[in-house]
Amino acid sequence: MLIGTHGNGMYYTVIGSPNFNPNPVTALATATLNDKNFVKIFPTVSRGSYQYVQGTISGIKSMQVQVFNMGGQRVYSQTVNYGSGTIPLENLAAGNYVIQITSDNKKYQTFQKVIKQ
Repeated sequence: MLIGTHGNGMYYTVIGSPNFNPNPVTALATATLNDKNFVKIFPTVSRGSYQYVQGTISGIKSMQVQVFNMGGQRVYSQTVNYGSGTIPLENLAAGNYVIQITSDNKKYQTFQKVIKQ
């Protein structure tokens, strides 16, 4: 790198190349996103509640169900047993929301954008 100044001369240094390869020992494991074998969310447009259906993955005991508005604020949160169920959104205003369901072991996450009429 070379830097020039007005009246004080030129200064330089050598900058090495960055290594973008993560250290496998300290790298974080990433979750599998939107795996249909984990859970399915439907419908995408509704006036009230939304359903989620358990997939075929074993070893999951519970999951965190959260709903966020488009501003990123969490408007609903509940920990439930791994299985099928309902997300009651009748109390929320009409608009767009994101439903996020995360497994207890943090290996699986499902995101679904929904529209509440």
